[in-house]
Amino acid sequence: MPANITASNPSPTFNERWHSSLSLHGLQKSIRCFLFYTLLALSAMQASLAQADNNSDVTLSDLNWIDQKYFDKQRSLIDELGRETFGQRVRGNSTDLELLQRIINQGKIGIYDTHEHKALGIVLGDVYVAEQGWKWQEYQDKEGKSRGVCLPDTIHCVFPISMMTRRLRITHKIDVERIYQRGLTLMEDVIPQNPYDTTEKTPSKEKEFDTRGKKVVPFL
Repeated sequence: MPANITASNPSPTFNERWHSSLSLHGLQKSIRCFLFYTLLALSAMQASLAQADNNSDVTLSDLNWIDQKYFDKQRSLIDELGRETFGQRVRGNSTDLELLQRIINQGKIGIYDTHEHKALGIVLGDVYVAEQGWKWQEYQDKEGKSRGVCLPDTIHCVFPISMMTRRLRITHKIDVERIYQRGLTLMEDVIPQNPYDTTEKTPSKEKEFDTRGKKVVPFL
């Protein structure tokens, strides 16, 4: 009677085991990559939602009648100081930067004269309005209200009054032109560009010292 012969499955060869290991490793790597980019996308989405939520808290409105009267009074204060001291009036353009610098350098406004500090900031803001086409607005968010000059039809603003008062509370060794340029730098990424302007922007090195060779206060 013939003997029963049981056929056994051949053991996998070394090459088969090696290829199987590579396939498993590739699958694990693909899963890890998928999870990584999924988490990255979720993080970006969460950041965008947070930014949108922050923007939704911002409200802009025109200056009311009381604000306008206050601003006019403050402009008159600097205008009178400039005429009496230097024979130079507030003109509502970039020449006012020189006037502000002269007033500060001559020590005509003390470190505790916060009312006058705000007046300097209003005149500084008027230069942005005249030279850049920005607009004075009341800016309100969850932190409170402030007055700033804003890019029209956006929520992007700089705050010249704070830019002056925060520095002048510490020292009068400041550079008004540098402060003005700082405001432009803060807004340069959101200002609409002329599509026909092919001029390549080159970063300008900010001055580190004032006209008398003394170090100026860094931006706050």
